[in-house]
Amino acid sequence: LLVLVDNITEGFKRDLKGMRVLRLMRLVRLFREIGQLLRGLLHALDSLFWIFLLLLFFCFACAMFTTAMIGNNSSYDRLCDELTNSTLTGDEVCSYDRIRYFGSTSRSMLSLFQILTGDSWTSIVRPVVEGPQPTLLFFFLGFIFVTSFGLVNLII
Repeated sequence: LLVLVDNITEGFKRDLKGMRVLRLMRLVRLFREIGQLLRGLLHALDSLFWIFLLLLFFCFACAMFTTAMIGNNSSYDRLCDELTNSTLTGDEVCSYDRIRYFGSTSRSMLSLFQILTGDSWTSIVRPVVEGPQPTLLFFFLGFIFVTSFGLVNLII
């Protein structure tokens, strides 16, 4: 009886070792797949870098444009003075701080990044479009189409 039990336990131990080997093989296969994923990610980093650089240059060029067109435009101040002296209430235009959003190139880049991501972009764009520069609607729509729908979707 002891010999029989000893043979059964030896066979069971061999089976356990075989199962460990199978688990190890599954783990190695998993690491191989993770290795493939990492190689794919490293290969994609090259494209991501160039897309990021293109997006950065495009945002910088648009930021210089918006700083010149909005940030350095004193017609917002004159419009606010006219609305304050008249019976019309222009609270949205008067409360719009063009210097905060477009006063410098870095502020314009931050505002354009906010527009690119869609983070309450209407609070930035609406006073400009409804104020003294309605033609900038085409610029902002073009910016959204190129960046959000164009460059960012290249990543996906």
